[in-house]
Amino acid sequence: MHLGLAELLREAERRGFQAVGLWRDNLEGMLLQKVARLLEVSGLRLSSLCRAGLFTHPEPEGRRAALSESKIAVDQAATLGAAALVVVPGGLVGRDLAGSRQMVRDSLGELAAYAREQGVKLAVEPMHPLLVQERSVITSLREANDLVEELGDDCLGVTYDAYHVWWDSALALETARCAGRIWSVQVADWLPPTGRLTACRGVPGEGCIDLAGVLALAQEGGAYAGDIEVEVLSEAWWGAGPEATLDAVVAGLSALKP
Repeated sequence: MHLGLAELLREAERRGFQAVGLWRDNLEGMLLQKVARLLEVSGLRLSSLCRAGLFTHPEPEGRRAALSESKIAVDQAATLGAAALVVVPGGLVGRDLAGSRQMVRDSLGELAAYAREQGVKLAVEPMHPLLVQERSVITSLREANDLVEELGDDCLGVTYDAYHVWWDSALALETARCAGRIWSVQVADWLPPTGRLTACRGVPGEGCIDLAGVLALAQEGGAYAGDIEVEVLSEAWWGAGPEATLDAVVAGLSALKP
């Protein structure tokens, strides 16, 4: 069972959440004006909209289509007042890692110019190296920082997803480096992979990540003062149902508070 948007907003508000992050595919078939109205009535902020990107394709037509779809995502983020639009760069094309990263660089640069005009912040999400082929050729916070600095557009920042960056020995250094351009912070816990890496996350406190420590890095010195999203992509928790999952999330987040 999955909650509809109106039900999700009610349950989130009832449990004391102040914001929600939404995925574009869950909004298909809904008028954006209705979504905006539901958010307004609920009093909840839209912490992020996911996603734009997936820029890597072997053929130019595929890359152009990805960029066009990403511009639609920018328009949606602007209409809904999202604090950030998450950008998932795209996975490896063939064996050409350098070429795949160049595809991301080229498309992101063009998208940034469009997003800046719309007043939308683009949050580039580095992902765990195990997802380099499937999701992202940007596999560390350092690579994301390099990309954002190279392109040099004020609308560009990073998504700081604890699940993807917690393992990095350079995390403290790279977190300090992107202070002031962390547009989105997400948490989930690391469990021994039992299937697809994109669907076996744990709620905070369920796995081995020092999430309190990772969040402290992200928030140190005011580097990030925005909403903290819980992004638990999990076949196990999807099967548990929305009520049980939300209750577990609340309990996990409470344990992270100092």
